[in-house]
Amino acid sequence: MAARNGQEFVEGLRRAPREVWISGRRVGDITTDPVFRRPIQSIAQLYDLQSQPERREVMTYGGDGGLAGTSFMIPRTHADLVKRRESMKVWADATFGMVGRSPDYLNTVLMTWAEGADFFGQRGEQFAQNVRNYYGYCRDRDLFLTHAIVNPQSDRSKGSHQQDNAFVHLGVVDETPDGLIVRGAKMLATHGPTADELLVYPLPGIREGEERYVLAFGIPTSTPGLRFICREPFDTGVQSEWDHPLGARFEEPDAVCVFDDVLIPWDRVFLYNDVKMGNALFAQASIRNHTGHQTAVRGLAKCQ
Repeated sequence: MAARNGQEFVEGLRRAPREVWISGRRVGDITTDPVFRRPIQSIAQLYDLQSQPERREVMTYGGDGGLAGTSFMIPRTHADLVKRRESMKVWADATFGMVGRSPDYLNTVLMTWAEGADFFGQRGEQFAQNVRNYYGYCRDRDLFLTHAIVNPQSDRSKGSHQQDNAFVHLGVVDETPDGLIVRGAKMLATHGPTADELLVYPLPGIREGEERYVLAFGIPTSTPGLRFICREPFDTGVQSEWDHPLGARFEEPDAVCVFDDVLIPWDRVFLYNDVKMGNALFAQASIRNHTGHQTAVRGLAKCQ
């Protein structure tokens, strides 16, 4: 287990090519592309902060076999919450609170899931164990996660299962011995093209009959069949940092995630085929409680 530095983060992206489209073109090496180079560098600088010896006490904590980023730490005491706040403030101050999806945000979501893994176990103990294992996998490698939790806009008078195209929204095509085959779109993955892992989970408001669309899972952003289609960038890579100090430094590329019959291995599936649990996920997995902490700290940095 080891908390990464910026160079290790960038090298991880370079070793794992993913399919990314922007402005009608397919991106090659995302780490050198002019549109993504500066957003990647901004995140890399955050990882560099946690690797500084003088910040190690705040930015990391001891786990099994080494040090992990504090944002992965499950708080057990008041002192743990204080330490989490102090570590989040370091990253928030570094970006003036302008980066809404810095690594600590989704690290926090995943931490809450591991803390409340028994919720996922209601569908079978294997799903709870999948969550715990995935949390450990991401924590031990200090991975950068993004998420996609919203269905693309379509006919809002109809549910996902009533759309003209059954896979406008992400859903299950087939169950196989190896895992679920999924097809469709999910959005809006902030930092999707520049993250290591993609976490997908549902929002409340799922209707009866939409069981195939109730999905929670985590996969690498380099998974075959997964495509990121990005919005128009605020920073094309040529703007002056002097004239555009925020856009040129703190752009967070957003993308629609398109799944073309992607295999989700069973050990990466956390929730499936249960409308009641899909609607209860946000409340019962305590997502808002802990992400609210991170968001408040970032808001404080922005105000200051």
